[in-house]
Amino acid sequence: MLLSVHRALALDANLVRQPISSGRTVHIVHIVHPLAFLAYFQIVRGGRFGKLQAEHVARIISNLGPHAQRNMMKTLRGLTAFAQVEGLIAADPTIGVKLARVKDTGGFATWPVECIERYRAAHKLGTRARLALELLYGTMQARGDVVRLGRQHVQGGALSLRRRKTGAPVDIPILPELEAAIDAMAKAEHLTFLVTEHGKPFSASGFSNWFREMCVQAGIPKKLSAHGLRKAGATRLAEHGCTDHEIMAWGGWSTLSEVQRYTKAANRKRLAMQAADKLETGTKVANLAHSQSGEKRMKNQCAKTEVATLPGLDCACAMSSRRLFQGASARTAMAGVSRLTRATGSNAV
Repeated sequence: MLLSVHRALALDANLVRQPISSGRTVHIVHIVHPLAFLAYFQIVRGGRFGKLQAEHVARIISNLGPHAQRNMMKTLRGLTAFAQVEGLIAADPTIGVKLARVKDTGGFATWPVECIERYRAAHKLGTRARLALELLYGTMQARGDVVRLGRQHVQGGALSLRRRKTGAPVDIPILPELEAAIDAMAKAEHLTFLVTEHGKPFSASGFSNWFREMCVQAGIPKKLSAHGLRKAGATRLAEHGCTDHEIMAWGGWSTLSEVQRYTKAANRKRLAMQAADKLETGTKVANLAHSQSGEKRMKNQCAKTEVATLPGLDCACAMSSRRLFQGASARTAMAGVSRLTRATGSNAV
C-alpha cells in the first residue's frame, strides 16, 4: 500500500516543520512490515518516532475506511511493540485510539439453491468447472485449501487435510454429489483435483479469477463468489439441524463465533420455522380442546335437559298408566258384574 505524506502521515505542526502541498504525493514505501514504517520515521523524520502520540495515530487513520483502519492499526501495533523493546518509544500510541464502526453487511453473499442448480445445469459432470463447485460447496473449505485438494487426501471415504490458514486438521465426509464429480473426471497424475488449462495447480487468486469466468458462463450474478459457496454449505447444514459444533468440525473453523457469523441467518430461519410448527400444533390442540369442550358442554346440557324432563315424563307416564289402569279396572269390574249377573240372574244385582 503506497502512502501519501499529505494524507496518511499528516502529523501536527510540531512534527511536520515544512508544509507539503496538497497535490504532492510521495511514494514512501510498501507497508509490508512494521520496520518499514519505523525506518521512514527514523530516517526521513529525523528519529522523531518517539514523539508519536495517540492523536497522531488518529489522524493517520482518519481518512481510511473501517477495514483499512483495522489493517493499519495492526501494522502500527506491531511497530510500536518492536519500538518499545528497542527503547525507541516509551508508550504505545495506539492505545485508546477509536476506530470507525464496521457496518454489518452480512459478509459474502450466500449462494441460493437456485443459482447452484443453474451452475450445475451449465457445467456438466466431467468438467473442471463442475468439480470446482462441488469441492467448494461439499467441503466448505476456503479457496486456498480447495486448490490443494487431491486424491492423496481421500482416506476412508473422507477428505483429510490441514487448513492452510490455521493448521487445524479437518476430516470431511465425501457427499454423493462430490464423489460423482470426482469419479467423472479423467484419470490424471496431478496431485490436485483442479489444475489450469496448462496442467498446473491453481493459485488462490488465479482460481478465483477462473471460477468467476465459469460463473459468468453459467449466468451467475456477479455478487456471488467462491467464498459464498463455503457459506452456502454451512447454511445447508444449519437448515438441516446440524449444531454449530458439527458445522465447525466440517468446515474447519477455529471458533464458534466464526461459524455463527456464517449460520446466523440460517439458524434464524430454522428457528422461525420451528416456531411456526409449534404455533400450528398449538392451534390444532387448542381447536381440538375447544371442540372437546363444546362437545362436553353439549353433553352436560343434554344431561341437564334429561334430568329436567324425566320427572315430567315420569308423571305423564304415571298418569297414562293410572288412566289405563283405571280404565282396565273399570272394564274388568264391569265384565265381572256381567259374569256375575249371568250366573245369578238379574235379581242378583
